[in-house]
Amino acid sequence: MISKKKDKDIDTVIGKGTTIDGDIKSEGSVHIDGNVKGNLQVEGDVVIGKGASVTGDVMANNLYISGMVEGNVHCSGFLRVFSEGVLKGDAKARSFAVDEGAFFDGKISMSHVGEAGDGSGVDEEEQPGA
Repeated sequence: MISKKKDKDIDTVIGKGTTIDGDIKSEGSVHIDGNVKGNLQVEGDVVIGKGASVTGDVMANNLYISGMVEGNVHCSGFLRVFSEGVLKGDAKARSFAVDEGAFFDGKISMSHVGEAGDGSGVDEEEQPGA
């Protein structure tokens, strides 16, 4: 379900019960409730819903994890792992938060504004609630 972002902010939804075997590139935002086996390169935000999984590297503006990610992540903005989320891999982000109860197994590297992305910086925007 699209509970962590407003409907109008999500361009692509991978529904529960759907498995994609291959890389995904998107100029917009992506919400995953199913399973992806491949790398994600997303210019917008990525939301990994509860029960969803991604096996591969993720590059995004902001990344919100309530499911599981097994791979390295690179965010030009904000990375958040919610209490039910799992991140197994190294991460680079401008800002980072892990809720109590979340699982993170890897290294985190923090960057300054614009350093993690294309050099243009990231606009502040409303963060989705847990």
